[in-house]
Amino acid sequence: MTDSRIPERFDVLDELAHGEGEILLRARDTFLQREVVLRLPAPELARTWPDAKMKEAELRSARALAQVRHQGVVKLLDVLDTPDGALVVLEPVAGESLAEILAREGRLDAERVRALSVDLADALTAVHAQGVVHRGVSSANIVVRGDGTPCLAGFVFAKFVDRDGGQSSIQFRDRREIVPAALPPHPAPEQIAGAAADARADQFGLGWVMYEALTGKPPYPRDRDPETWGEPTDAAKLAPGTPKALANALLRALKKNPAQRFASMAEFRAAIASAPSSTSPTSTSGPASNRSKKSRLVPILAGAGVAIAAVALFLVLRGGDSNASGGETSRGLARSEEIVAKGGAEYGPSFNAAKALVIGIGDYSETGWKNLPNAERDAKALAEYLNSTREWDGWDVRTLIGKEATKHAIKAELARLSEATQDPETRVFIYYAGHGDKDKFSADHGFIVPADAKPYAEDAGRDSYLLYQEGFDFFFDRTKAKHVLLALDCCYGGGVSELRGSSDQPLDKLLRRKAHIVFASSLKDEQASDGTTGNHSPFAQAFLDVLKDPARKSVTSSDLNVAITNALRDFPDQTPQMGHRPKGGTGQFVFFTQRP
Repeated sequence: MTDSRIPERFDVLDELAHGEGEILLRARDTFLQREVVLRLPAPELARTWPDAKMKEAELRSARALAQVRHQGVVKLLDVLDTPDGALVVLEPVAGESLAEILAREGRLDAERVRALSVDLADALTAVHAQGVVHRGVSSANIVVRGDGTPCLAGFVFAKFVDRDGGQSSIQFRDRREIVPAALPPHPAPEQIAGAAADARADQFGLGWVMYEALTGKPPYPRDRDPETWGEPTDAAKLAPGTPKALANALLRALKKNPAQRFASMAEFRAAIASAPSSTSPTSTSGPASNRSKKSRLVPILAGAGVAIAAVALFLVLRGGDSNASGGETSRGLARSEEIVAKGGAEYGPSFNAAKALVIGIGDYSETGWKNLPNAERDAKALAEYLNSTREWDGWDVRTLIGKEATKHAIKAELARLSEATQDPETRVFIYYAGHGDKDKFSADHGFIVPADAKPYAEDAGRDSYLLYQEGFDFFFDRTKAKHVLLALDCCYGGGVSELRGSSDQPLDKLLRRKAHIVFASSLKDEQASDGTTGNHSPFAQAFLDVLKDPARKSVTSSDLNVAITNALRDFPDQTPQMGHRPKGGTGQFVFFTQRP
């Protein structure tokens, strides 16, 4: 199918579903050479969308969810803003939906339900920690992998809760006015009433799914009017052998009044985990029965047999070809070779120069700041790598290492670099490793801490520091270089100007379009890790690993983004950020890593 809202980097392979509200597509990411799932609003929904604020709220919800790093939550690879709403890029997951398992096996034994409940509660705890409420938990949105572990999908009803408690996503009644069928499969009573729903609504949804998996019956009639609901039957009576602690935890999660449920998903998880292991004599399944099933391509609906399926988030379950989900395939290498060939034959002549400034500060002994054992090592390693490619990639490298990197010297080098890059056909790479600091007067600003910074207590106005905007915005505003990549490995790096999401282009536009890109190893309110002494920081290590990968002949900014994001998954308190600067174009920055 053809859709102008889908960037040309994606080759759409087939349409998995098209409901009243959303479209789900199986696609190939031609840059990263892997299969993905795309979800975007259906045109008919976009035409009737109430206002731009709601579209922005949906986008913010997806962006917040993209920060969740948990093996039990489907990975959001990217979120792209389109005129009609968010285009969400998802990673396929190999497995079988819990809905399919229950349809085949009827119900699960108590121990398996307990294990699934604990894993899913862990996943939802990670989701809630990012300020996201799922609001649509169902058996059709739970993927059970071959090893028996679950993965949660189906975030079409998700909402983001602002830190001040405000709701920033579409409320049920808002969405129902647009698409009448848009209700989740197991809404909590407060959701049905149109009231604000917090994390306890997810507790109700998970409780419903696990109760039904255990007993084979729903806890309440599927009547949408909670006023007609009685109390659920004790699960231990319907499934003999169920531990009392498990049955009681499910009943509490299913209370109609949210105040009577557990205070948090973590508390619900603890109650479930405390239940002793037991197996119902009526069980017909176990973990091994699912492992014997072959993963396949199937769309997962958000509510099997329920009217909301038309607008639910679908997820592709894929097995088989291991190369499809990541890594360089033979096709990917061929594509890389094509980029290199074009770099010499077509794009190469358009680059008249390639200039780099690499800054690394580790010795802060005279500033009162803690020394960073790896920052200078990181900078030297990157400069050494760039110099090793000088013969074919053309890098002219300048460095400021340790005590050389004073405030004056950094400003002078950035000014010199801006003057030296007035030819648009120039590439510029700037790398900074060192301390970063917040601007107490603005949450959107931050500082480089130069080698000659005064001790913190002696410089209340931070006059000896270099404001990000004073240095880097100065450069961006004055350079005419078409392609610029700024990489900041420091605390609070996300405070560099305003960034907007990357919109990558296909190969034939790769280097023709402007690309002013910023990578930051942390958000504007986060610290960054310098790694263990004698090694590289996790950010720098990921950078070097992808540049030195012998299987690659070129590395794009998208390649770097994926590598860095994956590497920092092991650092849950550190979130990398990538974006084009405002008016920074939509192209790609490319390193040619081998001789053409």
